[in-house]
Amino acid sequence: MDPSERPPGSSEPTPWPRDTPTRKPNYVGILVLLLVVVVLVSQWSSMIAFFHRLIPSDNIPWKTDLQAAFAESHKTARPVLVYFTANADPGCEAMNRDVWSDVKVEKKVAASFIPVRLDADLPRSAPIARQYDVRTIPHVLILDSQGDVLAEGDAIGRDEALRLMARTALD
Repeated sequence: MDPSERPPGSSEPTPWPRDTPTRKPNYVGILVLLLVVVVLVSQWSSMIAFFHRLIPSDNIPWKTDLQAAFAESHKTARPVLVYFTANADPGCEAMNRDVWSDVKVEKKVAASFIPVRLDADLPRSAPIARQYDVRTIPHVLILDSQGDVLAEGDAIGRDEALRLMARTALD
């Protein structure tokens, strides 16, 4: 119909353009994203364990009982090296990778100290941390057989750990 032939006041609706693409929701993409999130959440602990295996392990004979370490220290006159650590802490992972797995550090610890590793995530470590005013992790204490602090350090590197041990080792 020609616009001049239309009755006054009437208008013809504008036809919807048929060639304009309509956007449909991407249900496949949403489902794939949801599936990825579910798999990641359900496998989180396995993924953490996998990445922990990439960190070199040390050969230090760590103990977990501080009182038993003090008793051994009293018998052997070797100081107690206490390492406060936590799971999935970047600083602790760096110390595990760069310090405790180093051959020189392993030999020095085994020859001169009674090593104790305390997990700061465990409730039984909290009273010990309070006793020694440990406020950050990783944290290293070197104690005599009576529990007096000989030296300490936070997030120390390999060279600093060797210097700290050299100052306090009895050999």
